Amino acid sequence: MGTEDTTALAGRRRPPRRAWGATLGTALCAGALLAACGSSSSSASSAALKLTKAPFRIEFIGDLSGPDAEQNVPEEAGIKAWAQTVNATGGVAGHPIDITTCDAASSTTGAVTCAQQVPSDVGVVVEEGVAGELKAGPPILQGKGKLVLTDVPTTNPAPGSNLFQVSAPLAADMQADIAVLKKNGITNIGVLTTSDATGQAVSGIFNAAAPKAGVKVEIQEIATSAVDATVQMSQLQADHAQALYVGTLGEPAVAAMQAAHTLNWSGPIFVLPADVTQTFIQTIKTSMPSALYGQPPSDYQLIPVLSGAPRAKFDQLEAAYKKVTGRAWDTNTQAPITAFLGSLAATVMQHLGAVPTLSQAESFLLHGTVTTPLGPIGFPSPKFQDGNLPATIGEATASPLQWGPCTSGATLKTC
Repeated sequence: MGTEDTTALAGRRRPPRRAWGATLGTALCAGALLAACGSSSSSASSAALKLTKAPFRIEFIGDLSGPDAEQNVPEEAGIKAWAQTVNATGGVAGHPIDITTCDAASSTTGAVTCAQQVPSDVGVVVEEGVAGELKAGPPILQGKGKLVLTDVPTTNPAPGSNLFQVSAPLAADMQADIAVLKKNGITNIGVLTTSDATGQAVSGIFNAAAPKAGVKVEIQEIATSAVDATVQMSQLQADHAQALYVGTLGEPAVAAMQAAHTLNWSGPIFVLPADVTQTFIQTIKTSMPSALYGQPPSDYQLIPVLSGAPRAKFDQLEAAYKKVTGRAWDTNTQAPITAFLGSLAATVMQHLGAVPTLSQAESFLLHGTVTTPLGPIGFPSPKFQDGNLPATIGEATASPLQWGPCTSGATLKTC
């Protein structure tokens, strides 16, 4: 596998910032595409009677093994938990949801193999992974007549392709970061990226956006397998960088935190949203920066603020996820994202047929927002990727993680 496959910018997500109080007894009540709830004692039998139509088949392709599995394994559990809750309450307009999965094994080769093996009766494919995988798989799937949904913000699909990105472009978020930093008097940003194609994409965004904002950028590269970033961080200090953007995941990101601690870095540090998990925070707790920020989740608009019946559906989904995995959602788990993507896939099939075509899907999806059983999903991609989407910045602290603009402990003013 090439170096491009070992670093992901996938993941960048968080659930709504609210308390979760779900139990397995929570009713998943009526929605646009869900049957009305019965009593708890009769729900199983009534659901079985309502599941009278042919199944809607959805394939999930993701990295279920290898270095990127930490991102995609929760996603697999999330989409399966969503299907479980839907099927328990009558399916989608009487159609049960059938989720099959394929492990791309954190490699472009794996993504190609999965694409080649997708069954003919699968209606929509939900694909996650690194940028290289999202470039390799969809063309094969397009040849098989499949629609592909993803939230990976570095995908940037071309109009007319079968790939639909349900998230803002990564560049839109980085531009928001730069604007906020400049607002706070920071005019020299240090960037630590990995030495692969994804890292080059991050560097390219900063090199293009920073000069336009009147901000200087200093870039240092680190290997995808690096466990020490002291040399690179020392150089950024020598270049008088006032803030640090860490455009990498996994061990290099941890190495950056450790180097910043060793070198007494005092400025704000930004990490990719996929890094802002309880696991990451616990890993770096002995070298926690004084001002750690998670870059704005590029698909924040995908998770609506839920209340009433939609909240009951989402609470039931969380309960199902806990039953499937044995643990609650992490602060930045990817499970809710694929639940929404599964819900969107079923919505597409319910409106356009079990095997929708690209020409049908473009006119249906690209008007901006689609209402699914879990709530509305904003669709900036591919024709709406204009870089003008809203973004916020939230400060992350160790226990527990706290998100949100203009929090009392925030170092940077964001509003």
